[in-house]
Amino acid sequence: MSFITEFLQREVQGFLRLAHPPAATSRFLDLGTDSLMAVELRNRLFGQFGGRFDISPTAVFDYPTIGELAEHLVSQLPDSDSPDESPQQ
Repeated sequence: MSFITEFLQREVQGFLRLAHPPAATSRFLDLGTDSLMAVELRNRLFGQFGGRFDISPTAVFDYPTIGELAEHLVSQLPDSDSPDESPQQ
């Protein structure tokens, strides 16, 4: 999960033009994110992840900290014990 948390911290830093990456415990609203920015951030993340994650437009309100959003995204990753879903040849 640390990779996704760090990725989100860097994305939020760039998106909000912060001098330093915010802590994983930082609340999006405390960082100055409003509803329009929340949708823009969702679209940016959706594009960065190539649509591989289900990120709702209200994600920053549903998962109010960077760490909580990272946990939500990690929960969508396939289990490493799952069978490979690639097509059989």
